[in-house]
Amino acid sequence: MPVRMIMADLDGTLLHEDKQLSRRNYEALEKAAGRGIEIVIATGRFFGGIPAQLRSAPFFRYAVTGNGSKVLDSKTDTIIYRAEMSARCGARVLDCLERYPVSIDCYVGDLGYMARSQYDHLDRYISQPVIQNMVRNMRVPVDHFREFVLSRGCGLQKLQSFCLDHAIIDQIRQTLTEQFGEQLVLTGALKDNIEINDCRATKAHALRALCDHIGMDCCDVMTFGDADNDLAMTRAAGFGVAMANARPAVRSAADYITSANDDDGVAAAIEKLILS
Repeated sequence: MPVRMIMADLDGTLLHEDKQLSRRNYEALEKAAGRGIEIVIATGRFFGGIPAQLRSAPFFRYAVTGNGSKVLDSKTDTIIYRAEMSARCGARVLDCLERYPVSIDCYVGDLGYMARSQYDHLDRYISQPVIQNMVRNMRVPVDHFREFVLSRGCGLQKLQSFCLDHAIIDQIRQTLTEQFGEQLVLTGALKDNIEINDCRATKAHALRALCDHIGMDCCDVMTFGDADNDLAMTRAAGFGVAMANARPAVRSAADYITSANDDDGVAAAIEKLILS
């Protein structure tokens, strides 16, 4: 198939488990861009959470952030697509989350915030030290978290909770589904978390919006992903690639399964399917 765009997730996909971008993966993207292929990062992170090495790359222009809550043209600083949760809806979600022993954080205005009391004790909620460090580096601790978030005067790009007890995460998922139905999208990029977005904030919605913007067909897009928040774009793309470490549903939906993220699976697939 002709590939005109590569859309790649970060955590569990393009990045190794230590959250670093390998030279091989970078060079594969660079070579693909040299053939005229658009390189797009599609992540659950906010824009500033994308590694600086990628943001400064000459081939980097478009970014899908917050699981699809925003699509940005970084060259012109133009927002192509936005799908945020209203403050009213966010307040109702917080009502639910606050009943459980979980951490709560939120993306608002392209920054991440977390209650200081939880930020200071991340080991109570997150099992992996590397994820603790990532959250610590990408959240601003605030006092009076609920009041702070809801008074920002703008939509909520994502709400998220971490918990060491996966049964509690499952209970939250069930409760939110019962209360909100299809108003929300519930995913989890990591083992310890649940990510909560407006129903229009998916990587598939973002993919379609970006393709419409630049005059491209979704059939010309190759995606790379591993987690629940990558499932929709894997199905929406012309050619979906799943990592060997991907969730079963993502592997089942994919057209091709490459090696794991720690084995440079993105580069391996690009080298085999595009560059060879």
